Amino acid sequence: MPGHSYDTMNMLLPTDPETPASDINRVLATWAAFDPDLYVHPKVLSFACGQRKTNYAGSLLDAADRCLVSKFIRAPKPNGNGRRGAKQCWLAFISCPYTGGTEDASNIEDTGEKKYDNSKGSWVGNPDWDKTPWHCSAAVVVRPPKPEKGYNLIICDPDPNPVAMQAKPRIKDVLRGLQQSLYKELDEKSKNNVRVWYRIEEDRNHEGHCLRHTMELLKQFVEIGGGEWEGDDDPRVEGCVQLRFK
Repeated sequence: MPGHSYDTMNMLLPTDPETPASDINRVLATWAAFDPDLYVHPKVLSFACGQRKTNYAGSLLDAADRCLVSKFIRAPKPNGNGRRGAKQCWLAFISCPYTGGTEDASNIEDTGEKKYDNSKGSWVGNPDWDKTPWHCSAAVVVRPPKPEKGYNLIICDPDPNPVAMQAKPRIKDVLRGLQQSLYKELDEKSKNNVRVWYRIEEDRNHEGHCLRHTMELLKQFVEIGGGEWEGDDDPRVEGCVQLRFK
């Protein structure tokens, strides 16, 4: 590890929900120097496409300091320990309009499990879309060692979707907003070869503190480092469930 690693991991982390993206980006840039085998994206992920970023340009003061999901996936990740010399573990900080699942008590199956509607709370079609609360979460992508192909995607949401705690949770029912966008882009790039893990621990579920908790979760992944994927025993999926495709 670099000689300045102690200072890197003991720096004060932002906690204010109103922290501008530029301040978060400075932390991400510092963490990027911690492990040569780890890729930390230098900008907060906030938009699924360029049009959405343009839509927010007039109402979001730090829109220029926020990034598209595609930029994270396509960014060069050289000088690593993975395939073709690329880094095999990537980290990203997600901050986007909140599209949390809302419990629909009127739709309960014979099993007694409550259904959740992830479309409720979405900013799409909402005349007050620019006033929708924002939410933070962490994303980790790990390439498996050869000959296995595809990607392992780990989503850590401080406010985990309750659907993930039901039996046989599905990707399309659990992932929210930009988390779903990230999955879809990876799925397209890998030709339907993405395994998704979702953190269900509720130890960080405190309203108004998602930014602080996401920073702390990402810090844990930085400390684990960019080591090779270890399957179900990988420390990065501790406290997670694997989501089903269907």
